[in-house]
Amino acid sequence: MGWNTSAVFVAGHDPLAMLTSAATATGEEVHGDEATSGLRHGVVYTARTGQWHELWDPSLVYVTTEIDLTGRRALSVVFSSVSSSYGFTYHDGHTLARRLVYADGEPVVNEGAPLPVEQGLTFPEWGPDEDFVWAVIDDITGITFDPDRRYQVHQVH
Repeated sequence: MGWNTSAVFVAGHDPLAMLTSAATATGEEVHGDEATSGLRHGVVYTARTGQWHELWDPSLVYVTTEIDLTGRRALSVVFSSVSSSYGFTYHDGHTLARRLVYADGEPVVNEGAPLPVEQGLTFPEWGPDEDFVWAVIDDITGITFDPDRRYQVHQVH
């Protein structure tokens, strides 16, 4: 499956409340496949796993431009198989601890000290892909992809 989406995971805080745009729950629930790669425009998907609140944005708009994670323990990620770009930004609760983005197998953004999870990763010959991003998500949040997880749908205004 080609992943083209973005997401933010925030410990103890609802990222929906952090959006600069308003979002209204539609009352719908969807499974993980739709929430992480849905084609609907103007919606985001939320779930909570333990202390971590998830917000998925397959349009690659809201997570990348409308959420300020300063001062929060948070991880934002981008998957773009279309452009072969994969990356993450990790805030440790105090500062931006790490930002790493690969495009076409090469690091194009590399800020902060590498995280321990990065030391054990091996990449396919074409470079980092969704497995790289999921390894970081799992290491920091303990969340793995579950197509059966239920997500709330929110219309963004």
